[in-house]
Amino acid sequence: MPAQMERTQNGDDLCDRLRRLRGRRVWTLQDLSEKSGVHYTTIARIETKREYKPHPTTIRKLAKALGVSAEYLRFGTVEDAPGPL
Repeated sequence: MPAQMERTQNGDDLCDRLRRLRGRRVWTLQDLSEKSGVHYTTIARIETKREYKPHPTTIRKLAKALGVSAEYLRFGTVEDAPGPL
């Protein structure tokens, strides 16, 4: 399923959560790329809601770098939501 179609009840999706989490850390795409091992163009594709289905390994790498669970990043589950920075 494309990233933009995995919306939660409040209307956010993987693209929104990734962009918001990266922004809260004041990281550039390059920063997140270096910390996660995911190429910055892949991150940009996810964030810009292109028809792109990230591999589960990619989601896990990004989530680990951002300090959240892969389930939170992908599905926005409330119980895994990050606290304030």
